[in-house]
Amino acid sequence: MRLLIDENVPDSTAKAFEALGHETIYVRDENSRAPDQAVARIAELREAIVVTWNVRHFRSIIRTQLGITRRSAHQLGLIGFRCDESIGARRVEEIGSLIEYAFSTGQQVSSDSVAVTVTTEEVRWELGFAR
Repeated sequence: MRLLIDENVPDSTAKAFEALGHETIYVRDENSRAPDQAVARIAELREAIVVTWNVRHFRSIIRTQLGITRRSAHQLGLIGFRCDESIGARRVEEIGSLIEYAFSTGQQVSSDSVAVTVTTEEVRWELGFAR
């Protein structure tokens, strides 16, 4: 997977994704201090999944402000964390294969967007979050 790492994501979490073999693009390298709307647009252009701790705000931006067409919605992805930042890397190590499964299965069964939410106790995924 190609992941766009938001500025609020600890480096340790990004490194945990890299250790699983995923390509990571850091927002700070693309456009430091970019507003969330710009981050979402960068992800769309780079065909990357946004990784963030700012889940609710990104959902709103993607749904209402990007003007996403049905054709491009399948390219959108979001991995949102709802846990303490200090355990993000550990959660990726514990459930990385579940995150991968959610995206691979979601893209096979639907041409729609996929969102994964990671909490302290669980991982949830949904199709069509960008609608």
